[in-house]
Amino acid sequence: MESSPSSENPSSKTKTSNRIPAVATDATKRHVPDDELPPSLFERIEEVVGMAQNLSLPPTPYNESDDLNNELIPALYSARTYIEVGQITAPEVHAGISRGLKVAYRLSETSRKYNTMVNRLRILLEDSDNIANATRVRQRQP
Repeated sequence: MESSPSSENPSSKTKTSNRIPAVATDATKRHVPDDELPPSLFERIEEVVGMAQNLSLPPTPYNESDDLNNELIPALYSARTYIEVGQITAPEVHAGISRGLKVAYRLSETSRKYNTMVNRLRILLEDSDNIANATRVRQRQP
């Protein structure tokens, strides 16, 4: 049977409170569970595609649904394909996310329900550009 904190010996609390936690301080040596890692660009594109697919369902007007299904989603799939094969520096990544963002901006002018998607795409574009630039710098180093 486990004892409650109130039934513990007060001297044992002082002994355990002075202990240093057994966690590595070097982040490169510490194992981080997958559920604590930030989502990858690939996963974030999948989230936006899922959002676009949900927004394209009825009662969405046909022209908005058409823009989502025939312009935005294919543009994001194009970018995702290059990321999936490890070509984050390919100009098609930036171009695909930019095309998707352009469509999302156009849709957000008709309805506020697209604003969240615009914000996610803006952040995604900025993050993908930052990662691509950092990758290019690393590739240039001898």
